[in-house]
Amino acid sequence: MSKSFCRVVVVLLTLTWMSIIPASLVEAQQNKGENVSRTGFTLRYVPPTTRKTLRYGSAEMNQRIGIQQVGEATAQFSRKVSKPALTEVERLVLDAEKFFEKENYDKAAQLYEKAVLKQPTLASAKIGWGASLISNGDIERGEQKLEEVAATSLKDPEDLLDLGVAFYRIGKVERAISFYEKAVAVKKSSFSEAYFNLGMAYAHQKNLPKALENYKLAVSQRKDYAEAYNNIGLIYEAMGEAEQSITYFKLAIEKRGGNYALAHYNLARRYGYQGIATKQQTIKGYDTAIKQKSDFAEAYLNLGNVYLVSGEERNSLTKAVEFYEVALKYREGAGKEAEGHYPLAHENLAIALTKQGNKTKAYHHYRKALETYDMSLRTLQNITSTLFDEGLFLIGNELERSDIPGNLKSLSSGEEKAGKTENTLKSLKSLLSKYEEADDEMKENADLAYCMGIAYITVGDIEGAITEFERAVELSGDREARETLENLRVIIVTS
Repeated sequence: MSKSFCRVVVVLLTLTWMSIIPASLVEAQQNKGENVSRTGFTLRYVPPTTRKTLRYGSAEMNQRIGIQQVGEATAQFSRKVSKPALTEVERLVLDAEKFFEKENYDKAAQLYEKAVLKQPTLASAKIGWGASLISNGDIERGEQKLEEVAATSLKDPEDLLDLGVAFYRIGKVERAISFYEKAVAVKKSSFSEAYFNLGMAYAHQKNLPKALENYKLAVSQRKDYAEAYNNIGLIYEAMGEAEQSITYFKLAIEKRGGNYALAHYNLARRYGYQGIATKQQTIKGYDTAIKQKSDFAEAYLNLGNVYLVSGEERNSLTKAVEFYEVALKYREGAGKEAEGHYPLAHENLAIALTKQGNKTKAYHHYRKALETYDMSLRTLQNITSTLFDEGLFLIGNELERSDIPGNLKSLSSGEEKAGKTENTLKSLKSLLSKYEEADDEMKENADLAYCMGIAYITVGDIEGAITEFERAVELSGDREARETLENLRVIIVTS
């Protein structure tokens, strides 16, 4: 199947005897927002899957399945006690752990598998095997290994903890909590990692008081637990206690001797929310985070935002563009591609380019953003602002979007995903009506037409979508638009 075919409109027919959805795209559409029904059909645009490059365990994937927020230290496996490897199996497991820590999940899985073949009852090796497969994108096989271990009578608290983490990483939060609690009960003595993981699990069930309670148990047992202090700061932030959050981000930095990029990033964000008076502190915080973690894409995004909102200053727009481009370069999962899978960076870059007067490149980056995320009200607002030179833009980051399940704080309905509420649909349709009133000369850009075609799909207007994709084909012979157009015409015929 061609890569571009994955960008087509997928139609799920409610009649069981009719279907034109390719089987390989069923998985790609999961967890991708709301469907919009029209004349007995369920209609949606399915952007190209990033499954081959975005692995489970990555920050972006964890945000999507609702188990991690940007700036949050992730669930932690047990701390292994360093000891000489006495047997061949122990050496295999030790080597596998090292490869896992280096994120070489393929090699880790191979070594864990060898260990299991030599000692089938070794739970830690099978858990590691399952976790490696999951982190490498083989969810089905990985989960199977975990279930095999879960069916046994585990007695080792570290194995129970690690099994919980592995289930957590595939979004099985309740299963994870049960194993964490068993680990605490079996160990009976202090077990800071288990309390940390319980804190994270409860946080992503939106039980913030329970999360705070467990994180504080973790730091009471391990005074230098920087990751726990950082995450406590995020809990206080989500609860609206800004000063407390700043205190804990500073404590996290202190516990690491100043060398903790994640906490510097979070502290910079908090300073940024306090306004222009702390702009230099904000920039300094992000600069420090980047010096400590050179590929910190989210920090580059936020630095770009700092300069974009102060665009009246000399060279600010140039700096904003540079930081967004670096964010795209370093976005996890980008691999050898020139542009990473980072829709917010593409969208904010489009805004900066608009302010520089380069609408052609701006439309290109709006389109790149829509390859990963569904059309939202804020994105359509930004596109129309570019079209009409209005200067009214919504500049954001991951934590200011309510359509990212991993965020600890729920935001207002004005940010909700397209199709989720009647008010949002009305606003989308109003923006499309405004677009229709624009002169045809203003619409002579294939990327713009493609974006607007997706917008029409989002509100269930097939005819409007066809008009825009026809425009894209006429303007540039756009292959993706042509294939999408063919699928839309199938809908018209079958309906």
